[in-house]
Amino acid sequence: MGGSSKWDGRFGTWAWDVAFSPSEVRTILEKHNKSSISNKVEVNCPACGKTANSRDEVEKIFGFRNMDGIIRPQSWCRDCRKIRNMT
Repeated sequence: MGGSSKWDGRFGTWAWDVAFSPSEVRTILEKHNKSSISNKVEVNCPACGKTANSRDEVEKIFGFRNMDGIIRPQSWCRDCRKIRNMT
């Protein structure tokens, strides 16, 4: 069940693995999510313009979210999300 994955920075992980039973899906997603982690990440907050240029900065300033097994940076920074949720 081996395969290759590609990270293009825009659309998540692309994999050639095939799951023949539902129990295999989570294993494939976890394998490719871990192998696809890159330190080249750039995120800009559309609300305030804050920028993060590394995974550590993204984690500190923006945070990450899991969308259907694909780990992505939050689009708004933590401060702007906090302000938006207070109103």
